[in-house]
Amino acid sequence: NEGRNTLYRPSVQNPWVLYVGDLDRNMNEEQVICITENGKEYPLAQYLDLAKQVPSIRKKAPDFNSYKDMSVMELFDKESLSKSKRLQVTELTSSVFINESGKKFTQIPLPDEAQFSKIYSILVLDFNKDQNPDLIVGGNEAIAKPEWGIQSASCSNVLK
Repeated sequence: NEGRNTLYRPSVQNPWVLYVGDLDRNMNEEQVICITENGKEYPLAQYLDLAKQVPSIRKKAPDFNSYKDMSVMELFDKESLSKSKRLQVTELTSSVFINESGKKFTQIPLPDEAQFSKIYSILVLDFNKDQNPDLIVGGNEAIAKPEWGIQSASCSNVLK
């Protein structure tokens, strides 16, 4: 429920990728979020943030300038990445998923007004007593890292 009002636009061709694993072989799990461009995955974190989390990257990228164009494959060894859990996101549209008799889920994107910002809270009730569930959704984020940006374009919405 990130919404569509964001700088980054993951897709099937250019997914966001999350690696979770011991990327620097220090017996601790790290998490690195990457964006994909032209078939290469690049860490989304700013240099100092990632270097604080994974100090060993300073060996391959000693400064901002060397880091800015390095892919995750260049920063970490292939074996560490292959042993890590790799998850992908291809779409950020805030949606509702309807359970179809336990056989499949049908995605229903929320209206544009619900895409302006992240959604952190959803309350499902029948507000208008028509026997159909309605939603109150709320979100926004005022404190964020520069690479993510704040999202404060939304107000709470009642979706019937």
